[in-house]
Amino acid sequence: MARLVWFTPLALDWLLFSATFVGDSKAGCVGGGACWLPVTQRIELFVYGFYPDTEIWRVNIAFGLAAAILPLLYIKQIDRRWVLGYLIVLPFLMWWLLKGGIGLPEVSSTKFAGILVTVFLGVIGMLFALPMGILLALGRRSNKPVIKLLSVLYIELVRSVPVITLLFMASHDPTAIPRRDDHRHFPARADRVDYVHCGLYGRNHSWRPAGHAKWAI
Repeated sequence: MARLVWFTPLALDWLLFSATFVGDSKAGCVGGGACWLPVTQRIELFVYGFYPDTEIWRVNIAFGLAAAILPLLYIKQIDRRWVLGYLIVLPFLMWWLLKGGIGLPEVSSTKFAGILVTVFLGVIGMLFALPMGILLALGRRSNKPVIKLLSVLYIELVRSVPVITLLFMASHDPTAIPRRDDHRHFPARADRVDYVHCGLYGRNHSWRPAGHAKWAI
């Protein structure tokens, strides 16, 4: 506790009070605190990704709709059926706002990045995790072997496999991993495999230059 009391003022001073938030370049960071210029100068990129500037208002509305979940959940005077209906419609409404169509200009999903993606996926995960978890729990206790087996396999797969592996397999096709008998050099693909390998084993990427190897696993 004494160390925490001693460390907290120093951390706040470095992070906030002596930090630099305004400037044109790294040369503007003359104080002894943190240099936040890379963040403040790219804040729109972090929040909106590559979304078109003229359509950013749609992202702001989507953020507002997502933020409205909190008061709706805690205001007990609101009929729960309305809240449930709002939660069901919200993902589709946010997708329409972000993607476009039906009166709105379409925006490619390749433009989505930053906090925009985090909020959207967070809403999707929050709304579908609970009912899906209930269904899987019931399926695990089912008397029907097929339903029980599929539920157990899914639960154990998600619980046992590291998240970084699931993300890698979801974002790359299986050919991204070079085979042992493939003697052609694909540095870009091998490097992606190396990132996952080093992430799993907690090693620095420079530990093994997979792009210069004949095969990567």
